[in-house]
Amino acid sequence: MKKTLLALIIVAGSSFIAVAQTEKADKLYNNWDYYGAAQLYQKQAQTTPTADVYFKLGECYRNMSNYPEALKAYDKVNAMGEYKNPMFYLYYGWMLKTSERYDDAKAAFQKYKEMEPADPRGKMYLNSCDLVVEDHKGDLPISVKNVSSLNTADADFCPVLYKGGIVFTSDRKNEGHAKVDEWNGAHFLELYSASSAGNDTSFGKATPLDNTINIQYHDGPASFSKNYDTIYFSRVDKTLKGSAKKTLGIERSKIYYAVMKAGKWSNVTAFYLNSDSFSVAHPCLSHDGSRLYFASDMKNGFGNSDIYYCTRDGAGWGPPVNAGPMINTAGTENYPALDSADNLYFSSDGFAGFGGLDICVSKLINGQYTQAIPLKAPLNSAADDFGMAFLKDGKTGYFSSNRNGGKGSDDIYYFDMGDDKDLTTSIYVIGYKKAPPTPPVVVAPPKADTVKVAPAPPPLDLHINFDVDKATLRADAVAKLNEIVAYLQKNTDQMVQINGYTDISGQEEYNQMLSNQRANAAAQYILSKGIEKNRVRTVGFGPHPPLLTEGIYDRVKEEVNRRVQFQWLPINSPEAKAPVTTAAAFAPAGYAIQITATMTELQDNAPDFKGVSGIYHIRYENGYYCYYYGFYSTSVAAAEGLKELSSKGVNGTIVGLSNKIK
Repeated sequence: MKKTLLALIIVAGSSFIAVAQTEKADKLYNNWDYYGAAQLYQKQAQTTPTADVYFKLGECYRNMSNYPEALKAYDKVNAMGEYKNPMFYLYYGWMLKTSERYDDAKAAFQKYKEMEPADPRGKMYLNSCDLVVEDHKGDLPISVKNVSSLNTADADFCPVLYKGGIVFTSDRKNEGHAKVDEWNGAHFLELYSASSAGNDTSFGKATPLDNTINIQYHDGPASFSKNYDTIYFSRVDKTLKGSAKKTLGIERSKIYYAVMKAGKWSNVTAFYLNSDSFSVAHPCLSHDGSRLYFASDMKNGFGNSDIYYCTRDGAGWGPPVNAGPMINTAGTENYPALDSADNLYFSSDGFAGFGGLDICVSKLINGQYTQAIPLKAPLNSAADDFGMAFLKDGKTGYFSSNRNGGKGSDDIYYFDMGDDKDLTTSIYVIGYKKAPPTPPVVVAPPKADTVKVAPAPPPLDLHINFDVDKATLRADAVAKLNEIVAYLQKNTDQMVQINGYTDISGQEEYNQMLSNQRANAAAQYILSKGIEKNRVRTVGFGPHPPLLTEGIYDRVKEEVNRRVQFQWLPINSPEAKAPVTTAAAFAPAGYAIQITATMTELQDNAPDFKGVSGIYHIRYENGYYCYYYGFYSTSVAAAEGLKELSSKGVNGTIVGLSNKIK
């Protein structure tokens, strides 16, 4: 399968003169031809079964995501005595976890910890073995079903909803696309669509998207705009020529987008960050189209690949922002996805999870992403789990996995969180335990002469609008606000949350400020009528989400977006007491330039700093020392700071910070 971010195409030559079989295999391996190298190492193991040969064979299978065969090879290495390369014990522990051999995995991680005491991963993975065994005791009977109507004996993964059906990625053999990828010996990836056959687990025959999207090599996964008129997708094509072909040796994953015109995809356009030096892949467009998430191994990240995002800037996209240490690790993060509340899901092998890639979630609270945590079983397994997609109810959806019992190397699965209205994927994480049922409350019957009066319903037209660039209350707004006040005066057990919004024009920071001003203007009027402060709260969402999203910007029509909306909450309810969640307001407190992230503290004269003054660091709970330069109110300003820093020879990447640096 293509769980690796680098769904690459090997372009280096592979013709060899008569040299030793090991040298041939090593050359293939060094050129990322793991499939060809594995065949040669397998032959060599039959004649000269050394630990080195079996280790290289295991590495081929691990990189091909063939974990059972990788484990067989690693077992051979382990049986031959202590191995000199510490990384063997880290990789061996990983493969042992995928087969749920937790005691053996603990021994392997303990050995790695002893050989590499400065690497905190040894201790983390060692502890994770006991953690997952204990966590399984709290598993709930979440329904997980193989969507057999979509799956084949090949790899089928990363489903996304599309016009009542589904679009997914597959390496199944297709007429006219029979070429094989040297990385793993499978066919190249293509995007397929299938229509619903009446329910969420039944689909008609899957057919490939047209040749505008599916070309000769890798295409997929994909993401669609809300109205399905724009597609963003990963692609790997053979474009390297001349010296670049010899120097780089591989084609990188890139992002493209296309628009639907007259029923056909057209105007395929390259994403501006595409590069021959690093990959950008796995696009995920936010529901309101204001942010594009993706995975990349560009320089100055945390690990092998990180989650990044760009914010829409007019007709284009702003600079890339690293999602930061709450999400990214020293391992691999990829396959971003969002639920209806814009909580961020992605897959990672860098957390203390069940094994392989685990689906993790970072909840969006007050516009900030919180520390990511892996989901519980059975949404996660000991194998690779990735590629979430949610149905409209938010409690059902799909994901991909190569867990045991599937039809192929990767399969698409359907999940259902059940009837418990409070149980969602965003809270069903490692450590979650279902609360015991609350004992029934016995209420004394009312006295005979008591007359119950049903509370009056709240005002239904819960919005007011504003003029362009104004936060001044209009006459029509005052009339509606008087209705709000009257309701609050009669219903003292209720409070109101006032949500402010802007239209889609203007800079992000200005819109955020204006939306706050509009919410505050409505709040001040309500408070002036004697309503208590603890019964009124405000939130500014900027332009997210807009009510009107289609067509060319029109200031008259955009009045529907220049609004304040009112949300009723029982004053003693959990929602009223919880922190305000700005579900679609993605604004961090600010941006900084991250120079490096390490597990050890650096000196002021570290080589990466090039003598630049003003560099500071933050130590995070997960052990990272993150070294930053500057603090900027917008990602655009941070991009200018990065240019200035680059001119001094210092490399960096932009990250969003949840707390302002003073």
